Amino acid sequence: MQCLGITLALSGCVGSGGLRSDPGVRLAHAESLATAGGFERRHPSADPTRDRPVAVWVRPGSVDRCVRVYIEGDGLAWQSRHRVSMDPTPIDPIGLRLALADPSHATVVYLARPCQYGGANTTACHPVDWTDGRFGDPALESMDARLRDVIGEEPTTDLTLIGFSGGGAIAALLSARRNDVDRLVTIAAPLDLEHWAQTQGFPPLQSSRSPIDGVSALRSLSQDHFAGTRDRRVSDSTVERFHAALGPEAPSRFHRIEGVGHADWPERWRGLLAGLAPLCGD
Repeated sequence: MQCLGITLALSGCVGSGGLRSDPGVRLAHAESLATAGGFERRHPSADPTRDRPVAVWVRPGSVDRCVRVYIEGDGLAWQSRHRVSMDPTPIDPIGLRLALADPSHATVVYLARPCQYGGANTTACHPVDWTDGRFGDPALESMDARLRDVIGEEPTTDLTLIGFSGGGAIAALLSARRNDVDRLVTIAAPLDLEHWAQTQGFPPLQSSRSPIDGVSALRSLSQDHFAGTRDRRVSDSTVERFHAALGPEAPSRFHRIEGVGHADWPERWRGLLAGLAPLCGD
């Protein structure tokens, strides 16, 4: 089955009619995966209507104040190239499957994107939140507020943000605006939005921020950026451009993985994690 559309090109695609047509089935699928993997749904402690809703699942760890946060991709944002989805809940929650593959003893958090998993029907959500504005300030503010709600205001011993596809762009943008991120890891992420749009033949995202424009705030941050040579949705050149923009002195590592397509990462992730410099909780 072929995935179509601007944002859909940044998400996993599974040829299941039920998952594609029914957001409730997609939510139940994610709930089943998360529960089987030891994750628990965390509901917001504050008024959930003040921000675009962001769903969260947490697997508590045994290492105090050590947190890894996995951020989901863009999900089912487009039904076709010219038809916007009314609910961006992922068909295949690759960000969740990456979190499930992580054997860390740290607390592992799975952070969905605004309006996924039942949030699209709230008055706070509008299709612009998962299309042109998916990397815009309102989305970032909702993600940042939800992350603070989950991990608290006190600094962690170590906070790592790990983002898949569009979630990697969010992870980079959050890292640039927060002062408590110790490590940034992106996987098949459109970190240079202008270059990504050009290579895919898509119009620019006028209501979004591009991570490459904020590299000056990230040059001292330890980071790893993964790209697959068979990825037709986010080219390895897009990821490499961001890594190069950080400059040769930045503690950044670019990983070009042979033979990996956009949706292939969960099956490889445990092994790739083992090859990284140690993360808190290893």
